[in-house]
Amino acid sequence: MTSNQFEYSNSFFADTIHGLPIPNRRELKKLSLILPHVFPETMIPMRLPEFINKLTNKKYPFYFIFAVLAAGVKYIKTTRNGKDKELETKYATKSIELMRKETDVSDPLIVWACIFILVYTSGTKDLKSNIQVKKVLEMAVKKTRLYQLDLNKNLTKIRYGYTKDELEFRRRVWWVYYFQITGNYIFNGNFITFEQRDIVYKGAAKLLLETEDHIINHLLRCIYYSMFIYLYQSELVRDQDIKIRPERVKAAKQQCIDASIKQMELMEWYSQNVPTEYQGFPHIVWSLNSLVSLTNFFFIQDPSLKEKHTNYFNRIVSVYKSFDKNSEVVDSLLMFVNAMTKIKTKASENNKKYIHLLEYMKPFGISEHDIEPWIIPKYGSFFHSHCCIIANFSTLDIGEYLGGIITTVSVFQNELYSEAYKDSLKKLNQHEKQEEKLPNGYLSQITRTILDLTKGLHIKKSIVVDKGFDIEYFYHKKPLVFDSSLLIVNRSFPENKSKIKRTLKSTSLGGSCEHSTKIFNNKNIPKKSRKNKMRLEYLLNKN
Repeated sequence: MTSNQFEYSNSFFADTIHGLPIPNRRELKKLSLILPHVFPETMIPMRLPEFINKLTNKKYPFYFIFAVLAAGVKYIKTTRNGKDKELETKYATKSIELMRKETDVSDPLIVWACIFILVYTSGTKDLKSNIQVKKVLEMAVKKTRLYQLDLNKNLTKIRYGYTKDELEFRRRVWWVYYFQITGNYIFNGNFITFEQRDIVYKGAAKLLLETEDHIINHLLRCIYYSMFIYLYQSELVRDQDIKIRPERVKAAKQQCIDASIKQMELMEWYSQNVPTEYQGFPHIVWSLNSLVSLTNFFFIQDPSLKEKHTNYFNRIVSVYKSFDKNSEVVDSLLMFVNAMTKIKTKASENNKKYIHLLEYMKPFGISEHDIEPWIIPKYGSFFHSHCCIIANFSTLDIGEYLGGIITTVSVFQNELYSEAYKDSLKKLNQHEKQEEKLPNGYLSQITRTILDLTKGLHIKKSIVVDKGFDIEYFYHKKPLVFDSSLLIVNRSFPENKSKIKRTLKSTSLGGSCEHSTKIFNNKNIPKKSRKNKMRLEYLLNKN
């Protein structure tokens, strides 16, 4: 018995396969009964008696058994320490390794096993397994054409002559995959892999357990409210090329808050009605947008309104913390929300210099105390861009948010700032005289007010730049000086265009021509025989 086998040998485990321990029959049966409650959308292809029989007697391929254990073994163990988490990772790694060596790509169990691995990675920080299994999964779906299973001209279906039961099983496996990728598109704001027009389907799948109706209904409602918030948040994104309407912004904010409260109630229902050991992480991740939306009320100077929505925020956080046992990502999500709060706090401190503009923010708020831009994603999701995090946010700066709204007349309506306006205009004139003496219009002062004036002294735009505030955390700086040379079109052409074209052709075609020559010169290369079966690993590495 190896050290690995000895380490895991106890009454819980009864067998060892590929150096990894397998739970006994009683525990595997228990796991089979738990999984439909924890992951109802993942278990849609499941036929309970058949699943229990094949899992307990190890009739499923080993890659599938390891995938199921990676996602669900924590639900049948009383404790979960570092060794248990390491074992889950080993299950996932071994499952992916065995799948890559499979020769029968048409087996839908490969797709289903990949979904279990994705369920495992959704609750951990195992990014490597997540990336690897997505490649295997997409390749398997494309090769088997599961998304066109009900197409009359589906050659795969005709070739293998699937029975009605086999077709139904493959159909359900496809919908499990569809739920997974659709959720990924919505949450991350990514591009789709399979367009809706390419998907061909008939009928609908029947559910097994009475509780599935309620749990799936709950999950769909969570997704619905999350998408609802995504859509209305788009009204709050500040685009300088689009005229903002206060009534639409105000209405959108109210819709986001109402949906956030609904989602909070759904989360509480789930935590109160589903036993802790059956609670699955996918039901909580959809509430992240609600949590971030409620953080905007931390900065509203209305005690009653602030206390009310802070209470909603704390209620969602308490549900999050109840998921600590079954997911490692909960802490990461709470850290993300905390980071959003810090960004909003820093922006709020910076906005104190815009006291004279606060009156113009009131029409955009759900109350007269809601006078700052909300922290919202600029492109639908906070996770749209992983390389440029700052680019994911809409501006939080009041000066940039208002843009060209402020006019000379509205500024002069406030007597406290009429003198400030005259003084800044005087300084601007002095600065312009100094600027004429400087080469290339160099700006000698960093902290200043830039006024774009017309002949009628009508202020188009007012921007305050504060050198004490690191503004690049929220948006890219705009150049303070307009370069008139940008308006000049360079119409000069190179003297010898043909030479450049020849160079480009030789560069682009050189590699391929050389490669082709080697192929024709080598007569000993045997022709590849066409086989119905090939390793999945070969397909993944194929260019």
